[in-house]
Amino acid sequence: MENFELGTIAWKDEPLLPKGAKSALVIGNPSKPGVFMAYLKFPAKYEIPAHTHPFAEVITVLQGTVWNGMGEKLDREKGSKLGVGASFTLPAGHAHYLWNQKETVVLLTATGPWNIKYINPADDPRK
Repeated sequence: MENFELGTIAWKDEPLLPKGAKSALVIGNPSKPGVFMAYLKFPAKYEIPAHTHPFAEVITVLQGTVWNGMGEKLDREKGSKLGVGASFTLPAGHAHYLWNQKETVVLLTATGPWNIKYINPADDPRK
């Protein structure tokens, strides 16, 4: 058994997301089939451009506020504001985007192998 507290997590750079995002794996392995959970931390004034995932996912806000929008282009007029304790679910292949104003921490629960496909390939930080 292992305990996790936000103040003591060993964060790592998250290469699938734009620069500045950090992650910490809680359980499972995102690169293999099966459920996994990971914390994601976004710095202030952060954006994740429109993208999809190969499997469904659940995001729960643990710290701060995040806006989640649906569609193939980031549009700050169309997002839903989510505070601490709020969650949203996304089906596989559903285009969405995120942004925040202040540092935010979320819990990602998803099925591996996890990946991200940016609607605009130029937004992909792996290239």
